[in-house]
Amino acid sequence: MTAAKRSIVLTIRTREEQNSRVLDILVARGERACRKFFHPCLMLAEPRLYQRIKAYVGSVNESIGDTRRQLIGYLLERDELEMSKMTDQTEDGCTVPISKSETLKAAQKNPEKLFSVIASGGELSGVKELLNNIDTDTVNSSSETLLHVAAEHGRLSVIKLLLHKGARLDLQDSNGHTALHRAASRGHTEVVRALIKVGAPIYTLDTLGQTPIHLAAKNEQLNTVRALVKEETGHSQNKTQDSFLHMAAKEDNWRLAELLLQSGAAVNTRNQLKKSALFCAVTGGNERTVTVLLNAGAEFDQGVINEAIKLNHGSILHLLLGELQRPWAPLSSQLSDRTKIKWCLL
Repeated sequence: MTAAKRSIVLTIRTREEQNSRVLDILVARGERACRKFFHPCLMLAEPRLYQRIKAYVGSVNESIGDTRRQLIGYLLERDELEMSKMTDQTEDGCTVPISKSETLKAAQKNPEKLFSVIASGGELSGVKELLNNIDTDTVNSSSETLLHVAAEHGRLSVIKLLLHKGARLDLQDSNGHTALHRAASRGHTEVVRALIKVGAPIYTLDTLGQTPIHLAAKNEQLNTVRALVKEETGHSQNKTQDSFLHMAAKEDNWRLAELLLQSGAAVNTRNQLKKSALFCAVTGGNERTVTVLLNAGAEFDQGVINEAIKLNHGSILHLLLGELQRPWAPLSSQLSDRTKIKWCLL
């Protein structure tokens, strides 16, 4: 309040008239000014005055249909919960304001408002302001982090802000989902790319043994599946992990295998044990996935055939022999000419 306005208020004789004039000035400045004045400024600096104004506004609201004063009453009602949390009881029952550092601690312990702001599409500026007082990796009752919620709702700008502040990418919620799981399941492809770019793990399993691409495929998020396959292909030098196609082959998830191949997955890729997805499918006796892989041109060698024989997978052996009899059969160079002739004569 300027010195001129303060002098005008002080010339008014009664306290009620002074209160009324102050409220008029505040309302004229807009809701944001009202909020800043009442909470936390006045509430922390002059709690008794705050309570008197609150009581005055309440009486005005009951007796007069003044929308300007009703606005103040509404703001004060919304701040009432915060007021109760920001005061503490002394031994004689009186309330005293908590220090600023304690206020920040209270905000850190109760970040539900920020989770709600992110989920409801609140403005980035508001998120930034609230983040100043909250641990970036704080979790709610479902073990969700702020990054989980932002990824779930496709809030790319919020995600970039959280990552800039050091949010962890590997944290899992109560279902074992990472932020990447959340984004992939909802088909937020740009968010998926952004998370992977900064190192989000793409092979993390949830409590049901599903990776982000499993969720994307299950929800028919085809663009996201393609993006994940492309990212995996770009990091193919990492041979310490089964590829998505190997996982599908081991699970006999032939629909996922088919979708992966349609999305550009390499049919003959090898895992850390130098085994192909076809070998894994044969080992598991997963006939449907074997069929999908063979139809996609999967190569196989004598080791694959021997595996089918060893495990007595007759129907799968029949599929492999059928491929051998085709003039365009995708045979591995490791399969000798003598072996090819031998199997073709059977």
